[in-house]
Amino acid sequence: MDAPTMEIHQLTKSELDEAIKLWAEHGKSHHKKADGRRATFLQHSRNPDFFWGASEKGRLIGVLIASHDGRIGWIDRIAVEPMYVGRGIVQAMIRSAEKYLKGKNIRRFCLLVGASNLKLHQELQKSGYLIDDDLLFMYRRSKTREAKAVPGERENDSDDDNGDDGSD
Repeated sequence: MDAPTMEIHQLTKSELDEAIKLWAEHGKSHHKKADGRRATFLQHSRNPDFFWGASEKGRLIGVLIASHDGRIGWIDRIAVEPMYVGRGIVQAMIRSAEKYLKGKNIRRFCLLVGASNLKLHQELQKSGYLIDDDLLFMYRRSKTREAKAVPGERENDSDDDNGDDGSD
């Protein structure tokens, strides 16, 4: 892919619905309950600089989130339109995310990737990432949930939790 036709940028609020669609259709690490519209808009309102995208001719073709805990940079929720896989989009987004994180004095980078997403594993290995077979991803959901209005959503809409009331 020619570099001048592709732009890597931080996502704006107006691009979030398009990013959510990319994650839902092409992001194998996308968790519908945790990464729904309300949760995504809330996270973006708190940390807009964590959201990254790749665009070609004004069309969003790749997305990821680059966050950090003050010590380790986390890159996850990577999704790329299938016709662009293998064309350097992932590497370009990773380089931009790493540059952003280095600017926050973060020097160690970790990724969360779906175990079955072998194409993405190959793309990430091209960027120097290694698979650690000794780690297991675990999570726990909080029993409380914050509610915040999202543009274009009625107060009772809850597409981000599919009826889950948090009482696991």
